[in-house]
Amino acid sequence: MKLKLMAAFIVATILAGCTAQTTNNDTYYAVRVDGKWGYIDQTGQIKINPQFAEAWNFTENGLAAVKQEGKWGYIDKSGKFVIEPQFEFAVSFAKNGLAQVRVNNLDKAGYIDETGKYVIEPQFDKAGDFNNDGLAVVVLVDSAAEKQFPIRKYGVIDETGKYVVEPKYQLIKFDDKGNIWFRSNFKYGMLDNKGNVVIEPQFDLFRDGWFFSAD
Repeated sequence: MKLKLMAAFIVATILAGCTAQTTNNDTYYAVRVDGKWGYIDQTGQIKINPQFAEAWNFTENGLAAVKQEGKWGYIDKSGKFVIEPQFEFAVSFAKNGLAQVRVNNLDKAGYIDETGKYVIEPQFDKAGDFNNDGLAVVVLVDSAAEKQFPIRKYGVIDETGKYVVEPKYQLIKFDDKGNIWFRSNFKYGMLDNKGNVVIEPQFDLFRDGWFFSAD
């Protein structure tokens, strides 16, 4: 029994330290060796030597966000930089071909395309990934409010950066079915994908997958 538990622990530990993404029938795993991240294939062969401070999954477009010398950029599956390291923070590309990046000491977030060109200029204090409907939650912080109690205003943008939902709510979240929940006056309701209220705010909580969402 002890040997089985030990084996299960080892397997869980290995899997926790790896991330995988399938692209063009190839699977690469991001692995860390001696504090540096690289990529291996399904046989365990090193495909991209460990050299990065951080590394995200490869996405369907064959690019992965990696951090090198304090800046984030994007590499292809040969390990070559397609978008040179220049961002304070970056995440994986969404299915619509846009990725969120942050600049100016993480101060503002915007979105780039697969060439590294800004499609939506950095302007948001916080920003989420685009969902399958091409919508993303963004946040603006009221600069006039006291820093100790900043006022965050949530909205939703489309792939052009146009507001579908103006930034005016206390919270907005997509649930696991793609519904848009919003909080106003500490009560939850629901919006459609055009920003119209379809369920008036009246609930204390809503269930997001396996969890209750309260903030």
